Amino acid sequence: ITNNNAETRDYMFQLLGTMFMTNPESKAAYGAKMMNLYGASGSNGKSLSLGLIADTLNGLRVKNFPTQNNTAGISIMNLKDKNYTSVFVNKIFVYDPDVTKSYLPETISDILKKYTAGDETTVEAKYENAIVVRPSLLMAIGSNERIKSSDKTGGLERRMSWFDIDKKFPYNINENPEHQEFFNKLFTEDASNYIFELILKGYI
Repeated sequence: ITNNNAETRDYMFQLLGTMFMTNPESKAAYGAKMMNLYGASGSNGKSLSLGLIADTLNGLRVKNFPTQNNTAGISIMNLKDKNYTSVFVNKIFVYDPDVTKSYLPETISDILKKYTAGDETTVEAKYENAIVVRPSLLMAIGSNERIKSSDKTGGLERRMSWFDIDKKFPYNINENPEHQEFFNKLFTEDASNYIFELILKGYI
C-alpha cells in the first residue's frame, strides 16, 4: 500500500508507533494523530491493512503479547451520536476501514479533533454514568477519496497524514483461488510478529 516507497513505509510505521506514546504532550509535539488511506480503485488493500494492524495490536497472534481489546473498528458517521464516542475509551487504535463519504461535516471533524488531541474530555455511554478520560490514540480512516472537511480552523488537517494508494492489490481470491495461500500467510503468528516489530521500530 506504500507503492514500494521505503520513505513512505517508514513514515507510516513511525506514525503507527505513536500509539504507544502515553504522554499526551509528547504525542501533541509529534503532530499527526490521524491517518487517511485513500484510493479510488477497489481491492487496493486499505481495509485489509487496517484489519491486520488491528489484529496485531489486539495480540491475537503476537508471541508473548497478551490478548487485549486495544482497538475498535467503527463507522465515523455514527459519532454524531454522543453515546457512540465511548468506543474511544481505553483504545490505542480506532479505525473506519471504509468511509462512504469523503467530506466530513463539521460535527464529525470536531469530535475527531477532540478525541485525538490528548485533552481531558467527557465520554457518555448509554445507560452508564459519564466519565472523564484523556484519550491517547491513533485514528485511521480508509476511503475512496481524500478526506475533506468543513473545518475552517485547519485543526483536522494538522492532525491528518494522507497516504495515496493508487495501485490495485495484486492478490484477489475471487479472481484466482490460488491466491488464498498468500492470504493464509498474512494471518499467521509470524506475519503478526513482523508487523508488530515494524510498529515498535517506528516508535523507537
